[in-house]
Amino acid sequence: MAFTGKRPPASYANEPATLYEIDAVSAEDNMWRVREVEPGGPSSRSEQTRLQMALSVRLEVFDFEGRVTASEQTVTENISPRGAAVWTTLKVERGRFVRLTSTETGLSVTAAVRAARSGADGIPRLHLEFIDRQWPLEGIE
Repeated sequence: MAFTGKRPPASYANEPATLYEIDAVSAEDNMWRVREVEPGGPSSRSEQTRLQMALSVRLEVFDFEGRVTASEQTVTENISPRGAAVWTTLKVERGRFVRLTSTETGLSVTAAVRAARSGADGIPRLHLEFIDRQWPLEGIE
């Protein structure tokens, strides 16, 4: 979260789930600008290749006050150090925050929901971007 001044950007008033990126303008002067992330655009996609694998995880959904409101045991469809796609039965909108916890190792990461969609197979998926740390892929087979 970043505070950008007295008022949020105008697009936030129209769509509170809008996601933004911060670009440094001048590192010496600590200046930066805020710009919207286009849903499904290049800024919202991981530059790293995702491994196609089913890892057992616990998915917990946060409300706007940081409380867990729903959870389920599920598996990943794919995963990279910076994000994952997970199968889910939960209804979670783009822009919400979730916690993903490995049932094998106990590792937990907080993620932003970048997209929610059903695949060609009809199974709903969440596309997540890890925001507090990366997921270590060492030792995953």
